[in-house]
Amino acid sequence: MSRIDYITIAIVAVCLAVLIYLLVRIANINKPASNPATEIEQVDTLSNVPEGTDPIVDSLMEPIKQEDSVPLTQKETEGPTLDAGGEKNFLVVAASFNTKELADQELNRLVKLGYKDCEIGYFNQQQIVSVIAGRFDTYEKGEALANKMKADHKVEAYVHEKRSQ
Repeated sequence: MSRIDYITIAIVAVCLAVLIYLLVRIANINKPASNPATEIEQVDTLSNVPEGTDPIVDSLMEPIKQEDSVPLTQKETEGPTLDAGGEKNFLVVAASFNTKELADQELNRLVKLGYKDCEIGYFNQQQIVSVIAGRFDTYEKGEALANKMKADHKVEAYVHEKRSQ
C-alpha cells in the first residue's frame, strides 16, 4: 500500500472515533432526569459563605456595612427547605447563571439596591443558579415585585410558579 492509503485509513479511523464519541454524548444528554427539571433542590444564602474561602465573594462583602447586610430570616434559620414561611408557590427570579460566583455578585447588587429578601436557588439539578428576589403566595404579588424591579432598576425579573412534587 502506498503512503496515501495509510493517510486515508487514518482519516477514516479518526472520523469514526469522532462519530462514536458524539453518539455517546447525545445518548447521555437524552437520559431522563430523576427529578423534575425545574424544581428548586437547595436554597443557599450569602450569609452561609465562609469568609476567606472565595476571593470574589470576600471582595463583594467588604463594602457592605453591618447595618446594610441581609437580616437573618426564618428561611435561613430553618435550612434549605422550599416551603419555609408557609405555602409560597410563586418565586420572583431576578437572574440566572451557570456559576454561583456570578449569582452571588448579582445577589449582592440587588441587596444594595434594597431587595433584602433575595436568596440563591438552584434549578435543573443544580446546573442553573438563580437569584430569587422574593417568594409570594399569589402570582399577582410576585408580578408586582417583578414589574417594580423592571421599572426601577431594569432588572428582567419574572414570576416562576413552583411545581408540585
